[in-house]
Amino acid sequence: MLFSVLVYEYVIASSKIECILTKFFHGGMEMVDSKEYIVKNGMIIDVENGDSFIGAIEVKENKISKIYRSTEMVPDHLPTVDAEGKFIIPGLIDMHCHIQENFAPHFLASGITTVRNTAGNVIFLQSLIEAPLDAPTPRVYAADRMIDGEPGLWGPTASETW
Repeated sequence: MLFSVLVYEYVIASSKIECILTKFFHGGMEMVDSKEYIVKNGMIIDVENGDSFIGAIEVKENKISKIYRSTEMVPDHLPTVDAEGKFIIPGLIDMHCHIQENFAPHFLASGITTVRNTAGNVIFLQSLIEAPLDAPTPRVYAADRMIDGEPGLWGPTASETW
C-alpha cells in the first residue's frame, strides 16, 4: 500500500509532503528540505489491514517508498523527522464539498488530501484543479454546475450558473 502523507500537529497524511512540511510542520518538529527523508516514531494507521503500529516511513520524490515497523532498521544516512506522538494515516477524501482557493489549505491542514467539488464552476476552480502536487491544496476533482430547470436553484444570473 502506498500511503499519501500530510504532516500536521496530529496527522501525517498527504502526497504533498514537501509543501506540508514547510507550511504545517510545527510543534517543535524539525524541518526537512530534501527529496528523500524518513519520518519516524509515528503511529502508522494501516487501513487496508486494520492494523496500527509505531513505525517510520521513507519518502522519495513526494511518495512513501517504504514503511518500517519499530523493530526494523531505518536508513541512517537520510534526513529524519521525529513524529513521536503523532499519527501517520492515508490522506482523507471529502466527497462533497464546495471548495474555494482561499480556504483550500485548510482542507490539507485537516488531513484531507483530495476533494470532489460538487456543483461548482470549474472555471473558478481551474487553478486548484491544475495545481502541482507540491501546492498547499488538496487534489481537486470537480463536477460543473447542476442541471436544473429555469430559472434554476441559483437563479439565471448567479455566477454558479455561468
